[in-house]
Amino acid sequence: MIASDSPAPTAAGRPWLPRIAYAAMTLARFALGLGMLPYGMSKLFDLQFQLPASVYAKPLGEIPGTSLTWAFLGYSPVFQILLGAFETVPAILLMFSRTRRLGALLLFPVAANVVMFNFFLDLWPGTQMISSVLLGLNVFLLLYDLPLYLGFLSRLMERPEPVVGGRLRTAGKVVAFLVPAVVIGLFLKDFRGQLEMVLFPYTDFIGERQINRSGTWSVESVRIGDVPVSQGTGAILYFDFNQRCILESGSIKETGKYQVDKSKHTFQISGVPVAGNRDQVQGTYRVEGEKLLLDGYSEGRPVAVVLRRYRWGHTGH
Repeated sequence: MIASDSPAPTAAGRPWLPRIAYAAMTLARFALGLGMLPYGMSKLFDLQFQLPASVYAKPLGEIPGTSLTWAFLGYSPVFQILLGAFETVPAILLMFSRTRRLGALLLFPVAANVVMFNFFLDLWPGTQMISSVLLGLNVFLLLYDLPLYLGFLSRLMERPEPVVGGRLRTAGKVVAFLVPAVVIGLFLKDFRGQLEMVLFPYTDFIGERQINRSGTWSVESVRIGDVPVSQGTGAILYFDFNQRCILESGSIKETGKYQVDKSKHTFQISGVPVAGNRDQVQGTYRVEGEKLLLDGYSEGRPVAVVLRRYRWGHTGH
């Protein structure tokens, strides 16, 4: 059997194939183990996720994904040490023939997670390539012993022994299926309702996801009646998913609230001088490309405000 610790019996006409496969597996497990050890050990000694102090002095929205990832992963030394243990222990297990399968199995979710971090957070091309190679070696080791892992999986998913017989057994099977299905269905329905209630009404103001400065606008123009108003023009206006808005103009920072009804395209803004004072502004809005046009009234006066997206990231469009 190919999953044994020595070459499998030779196949008719191809006596060399099992030995080559075993040799490739041996090289792969040592390459993977030695490749993961430096990363694991550097985390164990709290060395990998280091950033200069100047990075921490920058606004969050100006930090690139590479630095942001390093700052997050290195924030807690204990967390970093645990990450190192999850890489080091399987790497060491790979070095020994008896424990290599356990090492390959334990390392797979770790290696897959590293690849996802590298690609989805847009880290360095070099680390993307290295992590992909290590994951490929890990997958090869799992495929080499696939029959053993499939057998283990089938044992884990064996049907439980029945506790009753006859009609009660049939009823028990129905209940065992229906209860989880109903619970999961109710949860998903409730979760979807909460998600739509929290995010959907505000997507015109904050984007599909509030990340990479989505929800940030520059005040392009303000008109009260037919008169252009210079006060507030050029200010930055932030809309948050928790119905809070913040207006920054130079050293002045004002905090207020807003409400949006996307189905009716109506809005209310209060507490920030978006129309020259803190009086509530309410009316209708429309989206035109990068602009958000607010048309409404404040204290009986018609107000027109034009906002433009300010440095939104690609995920905010």
